[in-house]
Amino acid sequence: MKWSWKRFLGMGLVILFLNGTLLMLNRGVFLKSFTRLENDRAYETLHRVVGVYQENLAFLERMTKDWANWDDAYAFMQTRDPSFITSNVVDSTFSTLNVNVILFLDEQGLPVAGKAYDLIRHGAVPMYVGLQDHFTTESFATLVEHQRRGVTGLLRLPQGLLMLSWQPILTGEGQGPSRGALLMGRLLDSRELDRLGAKAEQSLEFGRLHSGPSWPSWSEQSTAAPEILLRVVDATRIRARVLFRDIFGVPAAVIGTNLSRDIYAQGLQSIIYFHIWLLVVSLMAGVCILVIWDRLAGSRQRQRDSEHLFQHLFQFSADAFFLCEEQGRFVDVNHQSCAVLGFDRQKLLSLSWSDITDAAIGNLLSRTQRLSTAAPVPMEATFTGNRGRTFVGDVSVTHLEIQDQVLFFVLVRDITERKAADTMLRKQKARLNYLAYHDVLTGLPNRLKAIELLQTYIGRANQRDTMVAVLIFDLDRFKNLNESLGHETGDEILMEVARRIQEMLRDTDVVARFGGDEFLVLLEHVADSTGVKHVAEKLLEAIAQPLRIGEQQFYLTGSIGISLYPKHGENAQTILKAADSAMYFAKEQGRNTYRFFIPSINVEVEERLYLETDLRQALNLEQFMLFYQPEFNLHTGKVECLETLLRWQHPKRGIVGPGEFIPLAEDTGLIVPIGEWVLQEACRQVIAWREQGLPSIRVAVNISARQFRQSGFIEMVFRVLKQYGLAAEWLELEITESFVIQSAEHALNMFKVLRQSGISLAVDDFGQGYSSLSYLRKFPFTKLKMDRAFVKNVVNDPHDEAIAAAIIAMGDSLGQEVVAEGIETREQLDTLRTLGCPCGQGYYLALPMEGPKMAEFLQRVTGDSPAVLRAFRK
Repeated sequence: MKWSWKRFLGMGLVILFLNGTLLMLNRGVFLKSFTRLENDRAYETLHRVVGVYQENLAFLERMTKDWANWDDAYAFMQTRDPSFITSNVVDSTFSTLNVNVILFLDEQGLPVAGKAYDLIRHGAVPMYVGLQDHFTTESFATLVEHQRRGVTGLLRLPQGLLMLSWQPILTGEGQGPSRGALLMGRLLDSRELDRLGAKAEQSLEFGRLHSGPSWPSWSEQSTAAPEILLRVVDATRIRARVLFRDIFGVPAAVIGTNLSRDIYAQGLQSIIYFHIWLLVVSLMAGVCILVIWDRLAGSRQRQRDSEHLFQHLFQFSADAFFLCEEQGRFVDVNHQSCAVLGFDRQKLLSLSWSDITDAAIGNLLSRTQRLSTAAPVPMEATFTGNRGRTFVGDVSVTHLEIQDQVLFFVLVRDITERKAADTMLRKQKARLNYLAYHDVLTGLPNRLKAIELLQTYIGRANQRDTMVAVLIFDLDRFKNLNESLGHETGDEILMEVARRIQEMLRDTDVVARFGGDEFLVLLEHVADSTGVKHVAEKLLEAIAQPLRIGEQQFYLTGSIGISLYPKHGENAQTILKAADSAMYFAKEQGRNTYRFFIPSINVEVEERLYLETDLRQALNLEQFMLFYQPEFNLHTGKVECLETLLRWQHPKRGIVGPGEFIPLAEDTGLIVPIGEWVLQEACRQVIAWREQGLPSIRVAVNISARQFRQSGFIEMVFRVLKQYGLAAEWLELEITESFVIQSAEHALNMFKVLRQSGISLAVDDFGQGYSSLSYLRKFPFTKLKMDRAFVKNVVNDPHDEAIAAAIIAMGDSLGQEVVAEGIETREQLDTLRTLGCPCGQGYYLALPMEGPKMAEFLQRVTGDSPAVLRAFRK
């Protein structure tokens, strides 16, 4: 290796010397070319500047000549009429022509008329000092004589350099004799310099030259053309300047610019990069040559190392290796072979394949030799080692020919644990497949499996000319129950329902959990609808049985939709849709019933879906509105309370009553945000009336069962009261009697918290249910609202009159105010007053009114006059 590094060092020095010499030659040859290109670019830039300057002079000359060869100007020089000057030499003329001075001279060069103008300040200035003196000198006369016609160029003045054009005044046809001369000039200031730079596309610098006391005449100058000078400042910049002479040939100004030496820098960089890469490539080539040389020199050593490494891998590999002859006798084995079989090396070399396995290893050896391929030929075999220890091995055989001797290289890998893992994996896959088609909670087939079974049943029905019945069973109001009691209780209920459904069916029938609280029943080999009706009735009866979870007892009902294949559809999708529509129709018919699909159901279901879509948008679109109906003291006529009534102002349907959309809001859960909006609007309205000067009055808001069960309901009520600054005593919450019965224990503590805060509590529709006196005594209700069904027949039906009297007496004994709902006639009012009913409401007393109309009504009826009752129907 030392010898190799010396060679590498020598080769490197030679490469460095050659590259250095080549670099010096390239710098001398190529950089001169780059410098010439750079100078050419600089000359081109300055010529462009000179060209722009000369274009401006030419334009000034043409413009002056146009004015000088004008009949009006020619006449003016004869008549000296001042109106010519006042009409033509005005401020706008200077701005339009972009000149600073216009001067008319007579034949002797004396000024006749003219004006100087500041283009920056836009105003007249005194005539430039010394301007007219130049045109009476002999030098100027000689210049004019030499030029034959006008003079155009630079003129040095105390105010600066003036670009001027002096032209003899002739007729419009350019005929003489000349009557003088016209001079137009433009100062070569920074503004004009910027214009020159912009046109030349170059940033310019300006320097003015001051002459000495005497200068040679123009005729002694070689030329008045601009002269260009280039000077290299440093490696990055070239200073380019152009000298401009005045009309007398005297140096007047220098305009210069700095140019970057991009071409030179790029050329120098290219040369350096080229030599760097050349050096790198040369060094790499040298290294490659040396490496190849070293590899060739050390190939024999590496071969020996490789053989040693192979022997090491063979002996100490984690797999068992066997080298055997064609007859199966072992020639060589490694340490792992001895370890897995439990034999020492000498013992194992005395054995053959037939001693350690029953597998046809010999056949595998023959097959490998017949194929004559170097690719391994695999198989699995069970091996038996010392003391009967067995394991499963993955066998791979490779055919070898070494010095005309046929040998086989056999690799055996212990895969016992992998086989066990594969068995476990198959079981897990079977479990996953089961979970993919079954409900985890109930163990029933899930939706996917149910649809698959339905398609199978439909195929068999087509072959046997029979029918398939599909029953979709949905628990009524299960969502409310699940939300109020928790998901654990809900899961137990679902498992019990699944068990009851299974008990009612035949072994050939299928029940599946279709999702949530929805179950699917499939009946095969159906002859007619009679048997299906019987199954549906049994299911409803089984579900209606009392259900006990822990110490709680529940009463459940369900709704069933039924469809028949092929009567109600041609495939699984249409049959399921028909059963689903029938189920929703059963719910709309009062729940706890079943309905067969009929085509008209689809219309009603679609109508319900459209209504649900509109309802979801109604709150955001502010389509809800509140009406208020007063509750009166039937003996004094005083308004005791206002009940809020929700209406939906639908853009197409008009005013929609609560009976049409409240059940839908309950089912979809929209009742929660809608109910909160009603509470907020009612509180806001009470405060608004108070600010109008009306006396405070209690407002009653209906609370749905689902809203009451919602988590955080009490906190929401208190938050709304605080938000609008309404005292709790002016709020009354109405809860239906059915909710009180179903959720007695759950609701008791919430009622107590609300009542303790000062909020009044009323039982709405009292008398419909089966409330016990113990509930009424236990709950902190302040009001019982008698159901309108008893008020309707209180005049003509002695039974309803007796019930009404009992409710009034019950409320009086419990200290709870009784309000009769639905008073629509004078006779009903008189009867209720006779029975001692303290309060009432109804269309006879006052219709529901919007907020503004209710404010007017309250202003009219404020007071305790009994005569107010006679004004209710106005």
